[in-house]
Amino acid sequence: MINLSFLILTILAIILLSLIINIIKAFPRYKALLKFPTPRKHWFKGHLGKEYGFVPGPLAHQLVLTTAKKLKRSFVIWIGPFYGIINPCLPEEVEELLRSSAPKSDSYRFLQNWLGVGLLTNNNY
Repeated sequence: MINLSFLILTILAIILLSLIINIIKAFPRYKALLKFPTPRKHWFKGHLGKEYGFVPGPLAHQLVLTTAKKLKRSFVIWIGPFYGIINPCLPEEVEELLRSSAPKSDSYRFLQNWLGVGLLTNNNY
């Protein structure tokens, strides 16, 4: 019979190993996002919470709008310490993102039937 404490330690070790692997995989993206400007944020919560303005609803939209007016270029809103969302402000920046050769998500495949192949849905640049 398997010892219960050994089983619990094994499960915790698997969870910890999975967390470490995910952090290592996400580090290059995190490092790239640090190059973008960002409004003042909490070290752990990022922009979540009333004191930083990012709560569900109109206040979150207000944070994005005021930051866009202030910076007048792309910026990052952080949700937690590692997950950032790029907010492009200028049409040229949006076009550059859409024309990038990075593969798009599979969700764009569903849009292709409706929109056809174009700037938004094409993967072959």
